[in-house]
Amino acid sequence: MFGETRAFSGFSVNDLEAAKSFYGEVLGLRVTEEHGLLTLSIASGTEILVYPKENHVPATFTILNFPVADIDKAVDELAARGVRFERYPGLPCDEKGICRDQGGPPIAWFTDPAGKHPVGPAAVATRLLPPPGRGAGPPGYGTGMGRILVGTASWTDKTLLASGWYPDDATTAEDRLRYYASQFPVAEVDSSYYAPPAESTVTLWRDRTPDDFTFDVKAFSLLTQHPTKPGALYKDLRERLGEPKNNLYLRDLDDDVVDQVWERFLSALAPLHESGRLGAILFQFPRWFPIGKRNKQYILDCKARCDPLRISVEFRNHTWMDEDNQAETLDFLTSYGLPYVIVDMPQGYPDSVPPVLAATSDLVVARFHGHSEHWTSHDVHERFGYRYSEKELREWAPKLRRLSEEAESTHVLMNNCYRDYAQTNAAQLARLIPKA
Repeated sequence: MFGETRAFSGFSVNDLEAAKSFYGEVLGLRVTEEHGLLTLSIASGTEILVYPKENHVPATFTILNFPVADIDKAVDELAARGVRFERYPGLPCDEKGICRDQGGPPIAWFTDPAGKHPVGPAAVATRLLPPPGRGAGPPGYGTGMGRILVGTASWTDKTLLASGWYPDDATTAEDRLRYYASQFPVAEVDSSYYAPPAESTVTLWRDRTPDDFTFDVKAFSLLTQHPTKPGALYKDLRERLGEPKNNLYLRDLDDDVVDQVWERFLSALAPLHESGRLGAILFQFPRWFPIGKRNKQYILDCKARCDPLRISVEFRNHTWMDEDNQAETLDFLTSYGLPYVIVDMPQGYPDSVPPVLAATSDLVVARFHGHSEHWTSHDVHERFGYRYSEKELREWAPKLRRLSEEAESTHVLMNNCYRDYAQTNAAQLARLIPKA
């Protein structure tokens, strides 16, 4: 439909005059102004719209990429013009702010006056390559596209242990995680939804996986406004509440208890974050969480609570992705650099969301829940017990590959966790994507 149209992108700023000066005088781009909007003309012929926005929030992902022949010369020139280069945790840079020899081309980042993040002089590549330090691993890809990590949403499910997927000599929790990490570069921690993990447990996850391994962690049910069993709450907080018998909701707790839950949940993830192994905290919101101002604000509150840890957002209420609201939802997530979690799941149910393929940040997350005929079952294995066919996965492979071209990293997680279904399908999909 749009194959012949000349598409363009855009971003917001909080000070149009400052942006005009920065992009025109400092970076040397051709900048024109018309109707209160700026147009940046890039050497490739691309035009980018820059518009003022009163409640502008700086992006947390790369907006522009500038390839150069000599990164040192370009950094020196920009520094002489007053540009300051950014340094990010886990990405070692030299004294100039250039990240080198980390498995990709030299890269330097800088911000504009509104806090946007164009990538600085990036030799070799016309796009931002995978983040330095996240090198090759089984099975991830990074040639001509953002790095794709394929894995599963569990490595400890009891039916998986009984399936024979693990070698006979993998008899301990440590053995199993080490083996899993030799097969896949990413895993989703699902148990954290049911009960917050202890920091000692998270430390073991760190110590039992390679440096370039990635964990996505599902947010504790209380924090996503799901019902939570009292026994899952921290013991001292439970005692303060008088040992409640019924399920708890966030609205049932006073602010101090809520703050304590947030603080403890996030602090326990420090070993993964500090070692560069934490991908994103998955906030899967319930079917009674429709699109609206209050719920958008809660998502932003979650982002602020977690910062600098990043979050991803999965919806189970169809209003977010209805035809009338889909553009609004994606614009909201993009404006705040929040990764939208793409889902493949059964359709026609109250919590069904269509498989909308969209990249709203530098991270794309796709979760595959299967197509079980027993989606409404209270038995989790009936609900997710679905093995994808080769045909289904072949149809998904090129879609995921194309998506990866719009992001720095793509996490593909099989959540059809019954016996070895997820592991088998993840391995199949990992083989198919490079060939798509």
